[in-house]
Amino acid sequence: MADSAAGDGVPEKDMADVMTVVVDAWRRVFERPDLGPDDDFFAAGGDSFRMVMLVTEIGDRYRLALDPVSFFDTPTPRQMSRVVAELLSRPR
Repeated sequence: MADSAAGDGVPEKDMADVMTVVVDAWRRVFERPDLGPDDDFFAAGGDSFRMVMLVTEIGDRYRLALDPVSFFDTPTPRQMSRVVAELLSRPR
């Protein structure tokens, strides 16, 4: 039986790999190397411009069409990573 992240069916390794990419993207977009998986988008100074930059960078990396609006409900890299990992786990 494979390990899953938070019971969502995404293997832990896949989730960890995605989170690394997402956290790195946040650090670049915000120009803040101190940001971590549980930092809040809005508390970090996030705005619609930064959200579009994040969605574009992460979407390009994984060849996914991501909707920026959907990520306003997932304001941390950890939550955003979970959404991306779930999308990646679906058949394309």
